[in-house]
Amino acid sequence: MQFDHHGNAVYDCDNGLRCAAYYAHTVLQHAATMTIEYGEDIRMVSVQNGRVRLALPNPIDFRDLSPLEVSNGIFYFYHLRIGMPHVVIFEDSLREVDIELFGRQISRHEHFLEDGVCVNFAHIDNASTVSILTYDGRNQTENVSSEAGAAAAAILSALINKCSSPVAVRTRAGETIHVSFTKDVYDVKDVYVEAAVSHSFEGLTRIEV
Repeated sequence: MQFDHHGNAVYDCDNGLRCAAYYAHTVLQHAATMTIEYGEDIRMVSVQNGRVRLALPNPIDFRDLSPLEVSNGIFYFYHLRIGMPHVVIFEDSLREVDIELFGRQISRHEHFLEDGVCVNFAHIDNASTVSILTYDGRNQTENVSSEAGAAAAAILSALINKCSSPVAVRTRAGETIHVSFTKDVYDVKDVYVEAAVSHSFEGLTRIEV
């Protein structure tokens, strides 16, 4: 089970799941390939040479290009659900994107209030590489390295015939997340994300009950 910084249980943090799998293999000596029960899902995970490959849910609820008006203008977005709902907005450049301002406005728009939404601005660098900025609508803050955001941007780049699997997705954190999947017109499945994991620190805590 995972908890966010508010102490709430969450079942949509793929970063945390990737780190848990790495810990299970390198510290607890579990097999390099494992299944992890994650909420209502069973996820396949493999660890090799400091990299973790993680299966994601198949995307659903694809919506074609649609306009959305906020106080700063009109954005044209695509939508799909991959665990959490995600919108992807393709831009010619990410340099002028104020992810905190635009992400907050879009995620709080009445169009998305019922489910909440993660907002991804994406730039297609070439046929195999995409750069993204992601705003987590649930926690109302930027997520500098989102696996699901990377997968959403990669899949939608393929659905509009700008990229093909596998896609390397560059995040604000400087991490490159590799996304692979199979695609048959608009049917996408077998989605995997893969990225490096490293041991950053260890500690001891005391829990009083």
